[in-house]
Amino acid sequence: MAKALEGVPERDMDPPPGLVSVKIDPLTGQLTGTENRNAIFEVFRADALPKQSSEDVFTGVPGSSGGSVGSGEAEQLF
Repeated sequence: MAKALEGVPERDMDPPPGLVSVKIDPLTGQLTGTENRNAIFEVFRADALPKQSSEDVFTGVPGSSGGSVGSGEAEQLF
């Protein structure tokens, strides 16, 4: 590819509209906050975000995620 694209300028691709990146717990697939050291960023459609935080899965208390990204806030990736 390097030879085929020689002389062609690099360009950033625009992300598709409606995608956001949020931190999730890789074990549960649920939203998590910055306190989770194993958290990873995953890309979702804005209208299809996980609703429950990983802390809620273990406590059984809906909406008790502590107010970080786990509270349903989406972080824009691009």
